[in-house]
Amino acid sequence: MRLKRFIFIILTIISILANPLSAQQFRGLTVDDGLSDLVVNTIYKDSAGYVWLGTGASLDRFDGMRVKRYGIPGTAIHQQRVNAITETADGRLWIGNNEGIFSLSDDGSALNRVASDRIMFRVNSLYPSGDTLYIGTERGLFLLNTRNNRLGHVVPSRDVMSRLNIVYAIEEDPAEKGSLWLATPAGLLHSDAAGQRLELERFPDREEIPVNDIAIENNIIYIATASKGIMTFDTDTHEYSRYIDLGSSVITALAPTGNGLLYAATDGSGIHLISTRRRKVVSTIDRGTSDKNERKLRSNSVYSLLVDPAGQMWVGYYQGGIDYTLFQRDLVETYKADDLLNTSGMTVRALGMHGSEKLIGTREGLYYVDSSRGASARFTTPDDMRASMVFTIMRDAADGRYYVGTYGGGIYIFNPANMSLIDFAAAKELSNSNIFVITTDNEGTMWVGTSSGIYCYRNGVETAHYTDSNSRLLRGNVYEIYFDSAGRGWICTETGVCVYNGSEIRDDSFPNGFINHDKIREVYEDSNHNLWFMPDRGAVTRANMELTEWQTVTVDPKSNTPGAGFIIEDNDNHVWFGTSDGLSYIDKDGILRPLTYADGVPSPIFTLMNPMMDENGDLWLGNSDGLLRIDTSRLDEETGPKHRPVVTDVIVNGKSVMAVDPRRATARPRRRTRRGRETDR
Repeated sequence: MRLKRFIFIILTIISILANPLSAQQFRGLTVDDGLSDLVVNTIYKDSAGYVWLGTGASLDRFDGMRVKRYGIPGTAIHQQRVNAITETADGRLWIGNNEGIFSLSDDGSALNRVASDRIMFRVNSLYPSGDTLYIGTERGLFLLNTRNNRLGHVVPSRDVMSRLNIVYAIEEDPAEKGSLWLATPAGLLHSDAAGQRLELERFPDREEIPVNDIAIENNIIYIATASKGIMTFDTDTHEYSRYIDLGSSVITALAPTGNGLLYAATDGSGIHLISTRRRKVVSTIDRGTSDKNERKLRSNSVYSLLVDPAGQMWVGYYQGGIDYTLFQRDLVETYKADDLLNTSGMTVRALGMHGSEKLIGTREGLYYVDSSRGASARFTTPDDMRASMVFTIMRDAADGRYYVGTYGGGIYIFNPANMSLIDFAAAKELSNSNIFVITTDNEGTMWVGTSSGIYCYRNGVETAHYTDSNSRLLRGNVYEIYFDSAGRGWICTETGVCVYNGSEIRDDSFPNGFINHDKIREVYEDSNHNLWFMPDRGAVTRANMELTEWQTVTVDPKSNTPGAGFIIEDNDNHVWFGTSDGLSYIDKDGILRPLTYADGVPSPIFTLMNPMMDENGDLWLGNSDGLLRIDTSRLDEETGPKHRPVVTDVIVNGKSVMAVDPRRATARPRRRTRRGRETDR
């Protein structure tokens, strides 16, 4: 039989694009995926979008699909550990290992030894600046002119055995152009660009401390040590100090975000996000023990870390390979209020907001933030509330106070003027009740849906109490009360839907075959006066106002029975649906468009929080992983990172036949310090 030949051309956008159906936070690479070693010491993303991994045995390149290994010529096995990777202005890739420095050939096919007669020892760090590549080694600082290949050498101490000559890490001084800070075992060295003027800032008590990385923010240098946790140095006062305890004395990498936040990787306690303004850990990503922890790492022993400009996180482990997050554009943002509050990881169930004020109800309590005046407060059990699970929030436009309904704790009133939380005096009998919805009708009467019927209040006084025994209200919990433009109140209970017609509640005004006997969790009227009914599970029903016409609409492309969440229309007349299986909207052409992790959605699980639209037209949605904001005006923006497609391999009958690697960069390169931090130059 004649053998058929199959040729596969692998075409990859050189950036890691998300699987739109995936909701996981991390993916991993191990030796089974082609890694040369499970120890990943440093990570670098070049200007073409390739991710380079310095392992304990080799240099690996990940193109988003496959790992390619680059052998290091002329080195003993125990010397092959790659410690640093960077890219210079001419687009050339450089690496430093335990035996010297290497550069990638012009065709991208192999590594070539550089300055083998002068640099034949451990290279710790690489720092490009203009035409100069600064090389931190165990025997001083080398300066390589990448245009003419001239190599200079700076030795901080004339004593060749002095540990002051060990340069661990290099950073440019943001306050003095052309100057550098060098980390050594004896302390920080301040150097001019030529390395001719060196000033040593010794560690306290003349102690020698091994350093893995440094980062600079304003006048503070953050020092990742291998024995003392994070230390800081104030360039104004010239004083060192110990920083906050991260549960591990070994800090392996630092990654500043540029907006007052700093990622710190540890060997033992995972990764911590620090607010440098507050000197406080605001979030931790670690191995965890819960299967519901979508952000958990495979190991707490983190050796390298990269948070790239696209927001992807790359985590290198000791004996664990690498984990990385999928690409996300920032169409959907998880709400963070400077360093006052970060809702990431919170299950948000209710929201009230006005201007810069936000009152956020979660399973763990109530959070208030006013970003304009820098005010915040938290209320939870047992000190502030009888029950911490908040189900509904309504703002009274007349006095600016918020009514807060809880599950098992009744109703509270929050006053933003003095940030106080008190009981709603008129509803004392509900102090231990389940409150599902608080809303107002067109006349200003407040309606409260509970597990014991509906309560109505006017000017703080109870005016009515509807039950299934004194009215046509259906039995069970009252989950939703929605007033349409005609003044009708749609009441959704455990056992079906009824309507308040302005004078009484009726359950007999529906046509045959309608879904009024189903458990409906959400009712919404759009700008075309269509009524939308979302059941507890299943497809949504759209009807006209008279209920003479209706049809079923599928709102989840992956599931026929999604759990109920919410419905809302934006300013461009897109109708949005959030369910327990994801987020989608119907565009102007009637096409259902899902949003996924690649758009910034952190979790597919959306809650029953009543969605809101602010004065800018942004949507605010409740999610199991935070309070989400969507700038709907950006829906038509091109998605994905802007990298040109390149052919990364050609495979014939299972074997690669591509002789060269077209890696020449078209964008400005970025620089990498020793342990994986990246910034644009």
